[in-house]
Amino acid sequence: LSHKNNIGYQDLPFLFSNFLRQLNRIKPDVLVLSLPKSVIMGTLAAFLNPALVVISFEHMGRRYGYKLAMLMKCITHRINFYFGDCRQTIDTAREIYPPSTPAYEVPLIQIKSTFHAPDAVKPQCYKIMSMGRFTEQKNYIELVHAVYLLKQKNYDIHLTLVGNGPQDRLLKKIVNNLGLTEQVAFPGHITAIERDDMLRATHIYVQPSLYEGQCLSVIEAMAAGKIVVATDVGGMKTYGQHDVNMLKIDGFGRDSIANALIRAIETYPNIGMMRAASQRAEQEYGHDVVQQKWQIAIEAIHKSVNQLSRN
Repeated sequence: LSHKNNIGYQDLPFLFSNFLRQLNRIKPDVLVLSLPKSVIMGTLAAFLNPALVVISFEHMGRRYGYKLAMLMKCITHRINFYFGDCRQTIDTAREIYPPSTPAYEVPLIQIKSTFHAPDAVKPQCYKIMSMGRFTEQKNYIELVHAVYLLKQKNYDIHLTLVGNGPQDRLLKKIVNNLGLTEQVAFPGHITAIERDDMLRATHIYVQPSLYEGQCLSVIEAMAAGKIVVATDVGGMKTYGQHDVNMLKIDGFGRDSIANALIRAIETYPNIGMMRAASQRAEQEYGHDVVQQKWQIAIEAIHKSVNQLSRN
């Protein structure tokens, strides 16, 4: 059970009765919940279905607000397990769960290194890329202003922002007002093949997020052997090592982002960093590692279901 962005808390009473009917019709053994509204509704329904194994899946990497955290703490004792897409997500979410609630890391990506060393030549124009939903979380407004700062310093760069979202019009308006229509492109939604082609042609991948979970796009960029410039949040705290396999942004503002991008440009091509990034991505999220983590989580679910069946 997840939810759509246009569903508000005021809609939950109506949805709750419908959800109960669906539970009675399907009679599942396991209920997996994702995102706060769904966790609230699903957990309340689970109190009426004691045989259900309830799993909450955390993947936002953001602390809950005070009121929501208090509400969640009142109901999460009914949740049997919670999953996180990375260790940082699990640690951040721990505050709303009883200490005895088991937590399992279940990565959402399985990756293989595709690194090929580039020519040791500095490009005339640096192609920079970022992928994500255009929301406040991704901090793209500051990124666009950082591009403006680089343009003022006569750096020849081109930023491609892949995605869409609530800030789509605002970002395009800012780009237009700053005179960056030649420096920033918005291709919108693209296919996986188009993404891979675009990533291959990219020199620097940037992720200036305010918070993250696992951050799949950064892992994909690392596996491709790209220079990654990112804030020190979410999964990047674990798999990202400053000056080893990526460059960490010292802060969230436009000046900090611009300074990190300048360093990436001035030291390009840092083939050692590219190779280290690709190797670390596969080390953390290769087939065998991911399969083992999921296997542990699935075995725990089976064990819990069997115990409830016997009871």
